[in-house]
Amino acid sequence: MISGTVVSTRILHPAALIAILLLFFMTALGDSANSPPHFVNCPDTYIAAECTLQVAYDFDAEDDDSGSVVHYSLGPGTGGSIDAQTGYWEWGHGGATGLHDLSIIATDELGASAACHFEVFVNSTAPYFIGCGGDSSAVTSVIGETVRGSLLASDPDNCPEPLSYSLISFGGPGLFEVDSATGEWSWRTHSTDDFLGDFDVTVGVTDGFNSETCTFTITVLPTFDIWIGTDLMHPQGQYTIVPIYVSNESDYLAGFDFLITYDGKILNFIDAEIGEGLGSDGCGWEYFTYRYVSQSECDGWCPVHMLRFVAMAEADLQPPYPLCYGGDSLELVNMRFLVSGSADFHCKYTPVSFYWNDCGDNGVSSVSGDTLWISSSVYVFDATATPTYIEVTGAKGYGGHSGIPDVDCLAGSIHGGRPVEGIIYRGGGLKTECVADVVLYGDLNLNRVPNEISDLVLYLNYFIFGLPVFVINPEIQIATSDVNQDGRVLTSGDVVYMVRIIVGDITAPLKPDQGGGEMYIECRPRDEIVAICVRSDVDVGALFLEFDVGSNDASPVLLADQMEMKWNLDKGKLRVMIYSMSTARIPAGERELLLIERAKTPTIMQVSASDYYGNTIQTELGAYAREESLRLIANRPNPFNPTTEICFYTPASAEWSVEIFNIIGQKVDELRGTCGTGLNFVLWDAGSHPSGVYLYRVVVGEQSASGKMVLMK
Repeated sequence: MISGTVVSTRILHPAALIAILLLFFMTALGDSANSPPHFVNCPDTYIAAECTLQVAYDFDAEDDDSGSVVHYSLGPGTGGSIDAQTGYWEWGHGGATGLHDLSIIATDELGASAACHFEVFVNSTAPYFIGCGGDSSAVTSVIGETVRGSLLASDPDNCPEPLSYSLISFGGPGLFEVDSATGEWSWRTHSTDDFLGDFDVTVGVTDGFNSETCTFTITVLPTFDIWIGTDLMHPQGQYTIVPIYVSNESDYLAGFDFLITYDGKILNFIDAEIGEGLGSDGCGWEYFTYRYVSQSECDGWCPVHMLRFVAMAEADLQPPYPLCYGGDSLELVNMRFLVSGSADFHCKYTPVSFYWNDCGDNGVSSVSGDTLWISSSVYVFDATATPTYIEVTGAKGYGGHSGIPDVDCLAGSIHGGRPVEGIIYRGGGLKTECVADVVLYGDLNLNRVPNEISDLVLYLNYFIFGLPVFVINPEIQIATSDVNQDGRVLTSGDVVYMVRIIVGDITAPLKPDQGGGEMYIECRPRDEIVAICVRSDVDVGALFLEFDVGSNDASPVLLADQMEMKWNLDKGKLRVMIYSMSTARIPAGERELLLIERAKTPTIMQVSASDYYGNTIQTELGAYAREESLRLIANRPNPFNPTTEICFYTPASAEWSVEIFNIIGQKVDELRGTCGTGLNFVLWDAGSHPSGVYLYRVVVGEQSASGKMVLMK
């Protein structure tokens, strides 16, 4: 009998066997921990991506324990997708420009993980302006017009957002508007002096990430009047000079081409000369010619008698060069005619007019030659019972460029830009003498056109230079000076009234004299400066003063805002005329009106003052109590760029300070010093400060005064 033990055998599952083996090896290794995987190519700098393209990267991690990685995954906040087995990551960022912090996670079989932290910078190609810079960016216009233009920018990648335009800075007055979607801009100018000059504009464009700017300059010029002279009392059978002249500032013209028509039955053209101010004794313009124009040169009907006058400042581009390019109230051409002696033309008016046959007629060239000035409006002279000018703009032949049939002189591509409509043309003419001619009040130059601009110029010249300015017929000219018909000739009240007639504020004749109030005037010495102080119980429209200053070194400084001043110093006699060509006036009350620099105490020789209505103000040399307190005078200029002078009076020597604040109350500058008694000047240079409104406070001892100023760059 055989005996033994039966052994039960159990076969282990393979997974269990692997676990036992792992346990064995872990025990054999001293229970060492599982090591996490690690990345072998984690970016050590940011990954650059384009705004319109997705970004991709192939991540690679190793596991020292097992030699393989179970899977890859996206870290918190990381967008896109990743292949869990290969680590290949892609992200369509949707144009989210800028720097992004992201991470990728690698995890092994036992759950141990490691993170790769990296950055992605999504960039956008910056937009740029097309055609910005150089002369092509300069814009020229005339005062009173709405200046318009457009800027065009391009965005190579059109990402991340549509282009948007905006105004960055503007150095001019008024409202400058920019269309954010199209880049079109506009600026409405007004007919005031603060709109004249060069103004820098900076417009920006952005794609939501990058931006660019374009800076250009707008030049606003005044319109200027070109006239043909008038003579309404000329003897028959005699020669006459009919001028073509510009009546206001015109130092930016370097050539002209005028086409003139006249009645050859009454006027026999003899010859012509360039204006004295432009000829060899003046600016030295190099070319001038004239010729008859035949009807065959016209497209259709045109007048029988026509003349063309052409002049250029520079003709050969060789030295000597012209000394100037115009000036104030300047004669351009002097035409000489012989007036018919026929009785058929007794007491008859004949016009001399500008005429337009094509776009080049009656054009004026700029100094650089890149701008052609043409008509903005045209007037002809009406010599009926009440002589006046009648607008004919747009009339065929006589109405400027807009009256040329079927032609647009502003259309098409013209080198240097489109023409500038900036000239007001005024035709003139001649009237033969009538037996019953009488004196016209306000007709100081005796041309039978009372109260026009040349009469005012002559009247102002009288106050500055005296009676020698009346050279035609002094007795009659003096008689016509009683513009307000108050029985007193050659007064400041007559000047005020003439100004108001010219600007259209009133019409002649004047209402009865209502009395103009009283004014006291005093001279106050301030070291080498004398302050002329006034106290009036009514608003002052004009003031004439004549001083004996004892030398030819003195000069006046006007302190009245919005008023104008003309003056002349000859043989120690200083003549000053203060007036306004608008509705401005010197307010009633006490004020320093005038400073006379480099002068001892002057003697007042003559005074004439009037109110805004032309009534005479009674004047008296009064005395004031000496100032006992600080007095601030408005800084000048204001607005300014970049320096202005802050002026103040002090009753005694003291230390002073000037504190300057921006509009939100932050102090941006402070000046200090010691002043003497009288008038003090402090210069502030704002070159390092931005445009805007600034407040300033002057402190002298325990007294202070404040003012406001505007920096316009």
